[in-house]
Order: sequence, then C-alpha cells, then structure tokens
Amino acid sequence: MSGDRPCLFVIDDEPMMGATLELTLSDEYDVRVFQSAERALEALAAGEHAEVILCDLMMPQLSGMAFHEKLGSVRPDLVGKVLYMSGGAYTPESREFLATSGARSISKPFDFDLLLATLRELRES
Repeated sequence: MSGDRPCLFVIDDEPMMGATLELTLSDEYDVRVFQSAERALEALAAGEHAEVILCDLMMPQLSGMAFHEKLGSVRPDLVGKVLYMSGGAYTPESREFLATSGARSISKPFDFDLLLATLRELRES
C-alpha cells in the first residue's frame, strides 16, 4: 500500500469481479480484495485501515446485509462508508435493507464514472 492514496476494501465472492475492480480502481485507490465478508471483518478487527468499502450485497456465507450489521460492532465509523453492489438479484430482505438502512447501492454492470463518483462521495462524507 502506498499510503498516499485512500484504501478501498472490495468484498465480492466472485474472484473475477474482485480482480476487475482492483484493476479498474487501482489508479485512484490502494485496493484490498476479499472474497468473503468474514475475512474483511477480521482484517478490520485486526486494525487494518479502510476509508471506503465496496461490498457485494448477495454472497453465500455472510451477505452484505449481515456484513453491515457486524461492521457496526467492529468498526462503527465505517458503516456509512460502504457502497453495496448487486447484479440485480434483490430479495425482499435486501430491498428492505436498502430502503431502511440508509445504505447506498449500485447495480452491476457498473457505470465506472458513477462508481468512482459515489465512492468519492462516501469517502468525503
């Protein structure tokens, strides 16, 4: 990590998506990719730094919704710095989560200009 760019955690269970996001966003961010929300939480609990987090909403073990809840216990300062992403497969629970939690979301496939602008907004808020 270079230290002169903000650190972004990317959490996505699909390795290709993580690699694509790392490549695409690495001009602006020091990117750490995690294939599970559990590993990202472990890193944060161990003191690793992130200024903003891009997290898949629907993942097999720990969903983005469950990550949001656990993040509040581990790093409450980051709860409002998470952008959730989805490929469009919204469950009733995920729709309710997005409607009631105040969490921001973006749909895959991305408009990368919108993705970058939204990440900047979250980072600066």
